[in-house]
Amino acid sequence: MVPIFKNRSGGKASNYRPVSLPHQISEVFESIIRDEVLSFSERYSVIEETQRGFRKGKSCLTNLLAFLDVLMREEV
Repeated sequence: MVPIFKNRSGGKASNYRPVSLPHQISEVFESIIRDEVLSFSERYSVIEETQRGFRKGKSCLTNLLAFLDVLMREEV
């Protein structure tokens, strides 16, 4: 735990908040593992092209737009 200064005078313990460094380290490792898993799945086509929401450049909004495009083409 590392105390981080919030505001006002530095002499009061209540003006500091504790920050856990192991939590930040675990977030870094989580990010590295996520990137590796996504890279592997993209490289070996483990995830279908239609899967979106967590892939780079493929948001839920683009998925909705692609779906609406398919619907509109069927209506014509």
